[in-house]
Amino acid sequence: LLFRKYFSQQDRNAGLVNFILGATHITEGAIPFAAKKPIPVIPILMIGSSISAILTYSFAVQVPAPHGGFLVLPVVTGAFQWVL
Repeated sequence: LLFRKYFSQQDRNAGLVNFILGATHITEGAIPFAAKKPIPVIPILMIGSSISAILTYSFAVQVPAPHGGFLVLPVVTGAFQWVL
């Protein structure tokens, strides 16, 4: 969706699949990207995860389900903030 010129057609196709997987908190789709270019990708993944953790804690979002993603949205406390 963003910065299309930096990715091959194969990477863009994988990105669309990973967007769907990421919405259900299945993050294994990021492994090929991290393996291909570990130096720029791994720090970006770490920064994104840190920002998500800080926002989740700041908004007092609670997810009592053992899994995540939009599948458990009905049981999330602070669902609007969680989607943000």
